[in-house]
Amino acid sequence: MTDTSNLLKNTVNIADKDVENRLLDAAEELFCQKGFAGTSIRDITAKADCNVAAVNYHFGSKEKLYLQIFKQHFSRLRDNHIAAINKVMSGPAGSITLHNLLRSYATAFVEPLVGKNKTSRLVTLMSREMLDPHLSPTLFYDDMMLPVQKVMQDAIRKVCPAISDEDSALSIISIVGQLIHIVRFTEFIERDRAIKVPFDLNRMVEHAVNFSAAGIQAVVKTKPV
Repeated sequence: MTDTSNLLKNTVNIADKDVENRLLDAAEELFCQKGFAGTSIRDITAKADCNVAAVNYHFGSKEKLYLQIFKQHFSRLRDNHIAAINKVMSGPAGSITLHNLLRSYATAFVEPLVGKNKTSRLVTLMSREMLDPHLSPTLFYDDMMLPVQKVMQDAIRKVCPAISDEDSALSIISIVGQLIHIVRFTEFIERDRAIKVPFDLNRMVEHAVNFSAAGIQAVVKTKPV
């Protein structure tokens, strides 16, 4: 009897998770297309092929469903960024350089946000959220920026010991700003194939890495790291 009960329980859990994932995917696509205010619960459940009560059952409200979409994206990106930093810092001594650290971080930052992949929807979602806010203003900073910044600052200080806490933090803000611009610029030229630029994504990222490394070295006035 116990085995049968466990089997039924597992089957129900799998079915619940499937509905939850369908709701998340459907809602994300619709929020990208129509925004939060322009998307109704009925729109979401119709696209996810489930009943209207499913949103409240799994998430409590449309607002909490919207929040969960962002938290999942932030969690995935945060873990990828930290893994990219740790990969460099745990490598052979000769490979732990400022350029390699910035390159690994920049690649992990940009790659998930460009092209026709699921994570690239986050760029659209964040653009809509900036114009029509529905989330806590501290969510992105607390869930995404602060944890990564702490790990990245520690890494920069290890490869560039003379840098101050303030300058390491400002350096991260600087390269993030460059990378966000690269992502948005790439999105812009992909929408209009008539626009021709003489450099590709990899070249733009490498330029940001070289520019940032040179800037950090200039700030601390040390020999190249």
